[in-house]
Amino acid sequence: MAFIDPKNFSTAADSSPSPVLMSVQDLRSHFDNDTKIGIALGGWSLFSNNFSMVATEPYRAKFSANLVRWIDEKGYDFVDIDWECPGGHGAEQPLNATADIENFLLLLDTIKKAHKPEKGVSISVAANPAGMESFKSVQKMKSTCRLCHNYGVRLCQSGGQKTGHHTDVEESKAAVQRYIDLGRPPEKINLGFPFYAKWFQVEDKIVPAQDTDEIDNHKSGVLTFEMKNIQPPPLPALLELLRMQPVVSTITLLLPRSAQRGTIALRAAGVAVELRIAYLSVRPGYGECHGPGAIVSFKRERENVKYDQGKGALWYFDETTSPRLFWSWENTDLMSRKFDEIVNNPTNKLGGVAAWSLGENSTGWMHVLQMQNMARLRSSDDQSEGEYSRLP
Repeated sequence: MAFIDPKNFSTAADSSPSPVLMSVQDLRSHFDNDTKIGIALGGWSLFSNNFSMVATEPYRAKFSANLVRWIDEKGYDFVDIDWECPGGHGAEQPLNATADIENFLLLLDTIKKAHKPEKGVSISVAANPAGMESFKSVQKMKSTCRLCHNYGVRLCQSGGQKTGHHTDVEESKAAVQRYIDLGRPPEKINLGFPFYAKWFQVEDKIVPAQDTDEIDNHKSGVLTFEMKNIQPPPLPALLELLRMQPVVSTITLLLPRSAQRGTIALRAAGVAVELRIAYLSVRPGYGECHGPGAIVSFKRERENVKYDQGKGALWYFDETTSPRLFWSWENTDLMSRKFDEIVNNPTNKLGGVAAWSLGENSTGWMHVLQMQNMARLRSSDDQSEGEYSRLP
């Protein structure tokens, strides 16, 4: 389950995070009896924004003790440390990148020692070379981490000026191989699959998705394969009525750091509200987006998909928006290809698979079902090697 904010465990001995969506006991009822259930700690930028909480040994000890106590109370079997990119290349630049990398390794060791022997520690790691700085000390992590979840996403360089796939077969293969070359046993690596599409703004050339200080500049984004994005419900009757009303006055609201992302004009009760938002995922009918409307472009993307057979990826370049949008994603066939060529590679057979995230595939659950299908076939003794059924 994900995510728990690490700051919940940084100070008070009686720290208690907000209740999770479902208890471990209830969650177990949906899975086989021997399924291990863990909690993911962190997520994008959460550790980087709270660097000081693991900067010293006393902080790490207190942090680990609070975390382990809470995990035992709730009944989780393991914890996944999702510190996206210690040492930089994440959403925030740490104050001291070199110390950040070392503290990451020390934190893993402290958590492992505080855990009961039967409890596990796993980590989610970057796939592209720019984000791997903190994960190059594989030897130090061998005895600490049970599993290493290789993202398999954001494979193109966020600060670059060339279009590229955010996930594809060939670069995913290379990402896994980089960790194997560093000494990570393949059976302790899980390949991650994204259940979302990623878009980048393109002007004369692709707009870097990060500033020079490596902070996200909101010129790229994602849309998930959820029902609200694929098959949005009809507009409420009241909203349709309000849209017909004349504008009496206008209110303009500006949100920090989001001026680049477009402007939305909303009408309600005779008042027009102009709002600059951080995400361009405005549903048609709910407002007017003065910028690249990602939701509308998302539909065109799926209707005009292009296949990069060599790399093993899907893409679409929408030239109707302003700025133009470059899209990158994958379907169930490409998931199968990754499974055949990477996860079940007879030379370096991986431990398994991971996904970000199950709830982001609620339109038909095709990615979830395909992952389930591949995992079941892999565990079947009578399965012919390399033969995996493809879901339609």
